[in-house]
Amino acid sequence: MTDVDTEFDSFRYGQYSPTNANPGIEKGTYLLANLFKELGLRATFHIQEENDPNQKISNRYPAVIEFLDEEDFEIGLHIHIKSLDKEIRRARIHEGVSGLRALGYRIRSYRAGWYFTSTSTIEALEENDIEFDCSPVKNSRVGPMRWYELPDSPYNPSRHDITRIGKSNVLVIPVTNYRLSVNYWPNSYPERRQAQKAMIEGIRFLGSLSERLSTPVILYITTHSWKPISENGESIREWVEERFRALVDTVSEFEYESNTVADVGDRWKKGGYEPYWYDAPDILGKILPWSSPRKHSRLNRIIGSRLLALNYHLTGKL
Repeated sequence: MTDVDTEFDSFRYGQYSPTNANPGIEKGTYLLANLFKELGLRATFHIQEENDPNQKISNRYPAVIEFLDEEDFEIGLHIHIKSLDKEIRRARIHEGVSGLRALGYRIRSYRAGWYFTSTSTIEALEENDIEFDCSPVKNSRVGPMRWYELPDSPYNPSRHDITRIGKSNVLVIPVTNYRLSVNYWPNSYPERRQAQKAMIEGIRFLGSLSERLSTPVILYITTHSWKPISENGESIREWVEERFRALVDTVSEFEYESNTVADVGDRWKKGGYEPYWYDAPDILGKILPWSSPRKHSRLNRIIGSRLLALNYHLTGKL
């Protein structure tokens, strides 16, 4: 399963101006879509729709969404919300999904900005008939949210705690376990070579697991419209294209299907599968330097994630 957070390039540089160019949207989206088509990858493009009209892709770049829809990619919703306030999330999600649906798009999946979904988000998604939340990254953390105890598979969360199994109508589809290194995209050359080898190892772990389980095993690859392309948006970075080709070559060693978020969600619901957990090797930890906090997964889980949660409650910063 593949998806793209289709968002304004200001998120690459950490600052926003309505006059900024957005090569990631204007050119990168088309480049990625064409590469996915060539490689036979179905994908979901989550479209950024903020409450600021200048940060609505449907307002500034409607042709991009039209192109993706015509090319049979799934259109999903993508919104950045730092507040946990239920009413704020409810209003923002309603505005975003209503705007896209008014243009004729069937919106079934949601990706939270910064992967920062929450229990209050689930209620807002239910109210707006959004079926799938594919925001949490297993074995990671953001703000006060700790994504360590989640299943490694889709699950229906509790309406009282998104990290627990419950009876919500929304199906949470976690991004593949961070420890497996399939979504680690470093920029420096030596790290990139290591990361690609680690990705292949992670994929083979999942492929081997799929041969032992009767339940579908999901390899979830996620990226951004601006991340894989050169800064001028003229081409996909050579190492990114090489990595996607290596990905397809490796999954081809096993029996597999390429799916959108909605494809996976539909299959999971139709099959009536139960959530499951697996013991993921820390492939990412093996290649990170000792200076990287992410190398020390146990300390991150016990201490780092709680410090991050405290910082969020004190400052509101993620």
